[in-house]
Amino acid sequence: VLYRFGSSQNYVRAIVYISVSTKTLIDELEVGQNKIMITAFFIALFAVIIGTICAIMLASIIVNPIRRLAKHVQMIGQTVDKEKLAGKEIIIKSKDEIGQLGDSVNEMTRSLVKAAQDEHLLMDGKVVQQTFLPLGVDKNGNKTTTAQLKDQSVEFFGYYEGASEVSGDYFDYKKLDDRWYVTIKCDVSGHGVPAALLMTVVATLFRKYFENWTYKNKGTDLTSLVCTINDFI
Repeated sequence: VLYRFGSSQNYVRAIVYISVSTKTLIDELEVGQNKIMITAFFIALFAVIIGTICAIMLASIIVNPIRRLAKHVQMIGQTVDKEKLAGKEIIIKSKDEIGQLGDSVNEMTRSLVKAAQDEHLLMDGKVVQQTFLPLGVDKNGNKTTTAQLKDQSVEFFGYYEGASEVSGDYFDYKKLDDRWYVTIKCDVSGHGVPAALLMTVVATLFRKYFENWTYKNKGTDLTSLVCTINDFI
């Protein structure tokens, strides 16, 4: 404290010491630091929770449909009778590449079912076709691939194995009486169901004509039979 009093040459009258404490400031800094650390911790924890939820949602959207597709394809492979796959399609609501893959799997499933059904029809058609052929029968009642008729003066032998499940190949023979026999051999052009249908009609006409044949009422003139078959074709 400086001032002059009278004629005195002493100007210094007092010294004042000011003491400032930084403890309160340091404490406030520590409290603020702790608040920042706690806030950062909760923000990081919130971010982890949000990230986990998003990951689960992403898995349900992408990973789960892929797992369902894999399980569905495995089921298709393990199903021996593909006809049983009818109506068993996987439903994926997404319109992305996974949804397109699901549509492709469903289309493949429908194609397998149709192929199995067609094969079943062809197998049934083969059984029906074999009934028109004079093939032998094994001990289980199933048709064999050979046919044979042995008589005193004539012997017939035939072998049948269609190029496909059903075909237009046809032969037959029959003993009409003690003297007369009749035989037919034809091959309808083409393969598959159309040729087999023609073959069965020809076989039916042939058998019908000679069902009640006698030499007296029909003789050996085959004109009417040939014309009937020709008109049908």
